[in-house]
Amino acid sequence: MAKQVRKKGKHPALNFNHGSGSTSDENLIVYIPRGPMLETVSETIGLKVQGYTCWYVHEGIIQASVIIGLPRQKDSFRESSITYEGEAANTKDEAMEKSAQVALKCICANYNISINDHNYYALEVTKERSFTTREKA
Repeated sequence: MAKQVRKKGKHPALNFNHGSGSTSDENLIVYIPRGPMLETVSETIGLKVQGYTCWYVHEGIIQASVIIGLPRQKDSFRESSITYEGEAANTKDEAMEKSAQVALKCICANYNISINDHNYYALEVTKERSFTTREKA
């Protein structure tokens, strides 16, 4: 059984139980923020996260976009950028995170980047186990 903690206005966080009755078959879910991942990926390929813009869509609903600076083209003095817009959210942090997620997904697809996630193998094994269990049923 997976445990996930959701704090009001925050992203899911690690639920770390200091030995107070947790069993070994409980999975811990850790959320890795997309903002730092976007910074790392962008820096690696020569892009620059220039900043975020937030605005109210409706009362209490915020939307954000992230501006990514592109490398200068040869023989050009003009800088260019691209803006990625995320979905609306209840908080500024969530809106910025959603725009970072959209940017990260598009950049990874456009530049053929895969993020080396240490959980990837575990996810594949879990899928295999689920599939094998369904076959036996």
